[in-house]
Amino acid sequence: MKIKASVIIEIMGRPASHVEEAMSKLVETFEKEPGIKVLKKDIKKAKQVQDKDLFTTFSEIEFEAENIKNLFMTVFRYMPSHIDIISPEEIKIKNHELGEFASNLVRILHKYDELVKRAVVERNILAEQLRKQGKTPVTDNLESCLAKQAKNSEKKVKKARKKTDKSKKARKKSKSR
Repeated sequence: MKIKASVIIEIMGRPASHVEEAMSKLVETFEKEPGIKVLKKDIKKAKQVQDKDLFTTFSEIEFEAENIKNLFMTVFRYMPSHIDIISPEEIKIKNHELGEFASNLVRILHKYDELVKRAVVERNILAEQLRKQGKTPVTDNLESCLAKQAKNSEKKVKKARKKTDKSKKARKKSKSR
């Protein structure tokens, strides 16, 4: 069963040209995913993050996945900030397919959890060493920057959801005619 979906993928970094190049390469790679056919893509120009020497860009990609496995493996690989399933209206899945998906999900989450825990321990060790030397760790300032970025991402997702809702209403209207 083919599944039509739309995602928003974001990148942040510097300089702006690197961020835009990275996004272009990411979209090119997305287009080569097995079982995925890109229908539309819109890559936005990088903009500077307020009061920071960082730039952010995002792309909206509408695509068709051959099946639910291709859809979710693509979502895990690219970790979009938003996903909208356009069609079908309902999805029927066999219990062994759902079990396989759940097992893959848990495996991936355990892997990420392990990486995050290791990174946090290493960061804390380095931060403590810097504090002993009388220096302020960059992580103390990073948290406020990440909070601002998260707020900006939420705004983009809300905007995308409104656009998606309008599209759904338009599709339902055209079907009812």
